[in-house]
Amino acid sequence: PWSVVSVMRDVSVQKRHEHDLEAARAKAERADEVKGRFLAMVSHELRTPLNAIIGFSEILGSETMISLDAQQRRDYARIVHESGHHLLEVVNSLLDMSKIETGNFDFAPAPFDAAALVESCVDLMRLKAADLNVRLDQDIEPGLPELIADRRATRQVLINLISNAVKFTPAGGDVEVA
Repeated sequence: PWSVVSVMRDVSVQKRHEHDLEAARAKAERADEVKGRFLAMVSHELRTPLNAIIGFSEILGSETMISLDAQQRRDYARIVHESGHHLLEVVNSLLDMSKIETGNFDFAPAPFDAAALVESCVDLMRLKAADLNVRLDQDIEPGLPELIADRRATRQVLINLISNAVKFTPAGGDVEVA
């Protein structure tokens, strides 16, 4: 005669725990991925105005500055000034990210001169373009109406577009903002 002995245990709590651990691991991996993309974006956003500040301030402080006329010196100083303000805006944007997450971001649309914004963004990117042997031009129609948008966000988008266009244009190529 044969005997069968059976022992049964409820492992549903253990299985739920294993599932929760796996879900937590996957969530941590996604968060690490997001953090990596965020740090890459931040470094890109900070480098662009810093490169302009460093490059134009080196020109202003070098011996070759003697050959620059007063208008060129003012233009370079203006670009350094605008780049510093842009850098501050990037830092403020990073701080705004926490506001976005909590739903407290203040979108501030206001009218501004789009042509002037394009010009300042192109000026900011000129040294980077020159370093990569890319010609950077702008062709903005006169008399454009004012744009109603969040100026800081629009500036950041435009700088990103120009920066990527310059970055991915082969040496000797042209980028035109129109």
